[in-house]
Amino acid sequence: MNTNPDSVQSHSPDDQDFYLAFENKYRGSTESIQLRQTAYLPYAQSLKASYPELNALDLGCGRGEWLELLKKEGINASGVDLDEAMLASCRQHKLNVKHQDALGALRERPDGSLQMITGFHIAEHLPFNQLIALCKEAYRVLSPGGLLILETPNSENIHVASSTFHLDPTHSTPLPSKLLTFLMEFVGFSRSVQIGLNPDVSVDAGSHVSLQNVLLSGVSRDYAVIGQKAGNSDAMRMLLDAVHVNNVSSLEAMVDRFDMQLAQAYALLQDQQRRVTRLEAPLRFLKKLFAPFFKK
Repeated sequence: MNTNPDSVQSHSPDDQDFYLAFENKYRGSTESIQLRQTAYLPYAQSLKASYPELNALDLGCGRGEWLELLKKEGINASGVDLDEAMLASCRQHKLNVKHQDALGALRERPDGSLQMITGFHIAEHLPFNQLIALCKEAYRVLSPGGLLILETPNSENIHVASSTFHLDPTHSTPLPSKLLTFLMEFVGFSRSVQIGLNPDVSVDAGSHVSLQNVLLSGVSRDYAVIGQKAGNSDAMRMLLDAVHVNNVSSLEAMVDRFDMQLAQAYALLQDQQRRVTRLEAPLRFLKKLFAPFFKK
């Protein structure tokens, strides 16, 4: 998806066809993307409880997976993108989309006119000064308690940072999660949470984490930072707490799980050694007791 927020670039039909084909091959099917994005539905549903006429804008909407999910929830959602092939796919599904850059779409909105703004895998396409401008405009446009959700590849995953991030020729620079979280705070969001997404391995109590998982690919492939504008009620301020998903596949969590496995293995080995030690004395006694019979 083309998400340059300052200028609409012209593309030949071949260019547009290439990127849509690229998305279809490497981003995944519409169904698989929607399955991942259901992680965000609790946020939309909770907002809708406070704003029955919830208005949402998806920046760089691509093929419209998120817009379809919101439409099914009865949420008034629109999207913008610069890729006509992507927009054509959205229009086939009767989605409300417009050929427009992300920053331009925000600048034409009145203050406090939206309750949710989303951008899935657009932040990494933008020069950082433009990303700052986008976040500032999003903050202005959101109502009290409104949310800005930005999802991006997780550079803490070494395989993503060294390989798959660079597979997309339109990517600019990986964004460490602490940087994106600080940016949310810098532009004025009163609260923010980070969630890990699309891990290749879980770190729950029953899972096994290998050294390869720790060093290369176990950490969540994507993450999102969700910023909330200061709300005017306790219910709105509690929104992120109510639906917060723990980032269970961070590098720190992966290392902790691996260390726990090593500690458990070491404890098991020590227990086996103690058992062997406890058996040594009886075995020596039996050996001494029956030694005369073996000599005969």
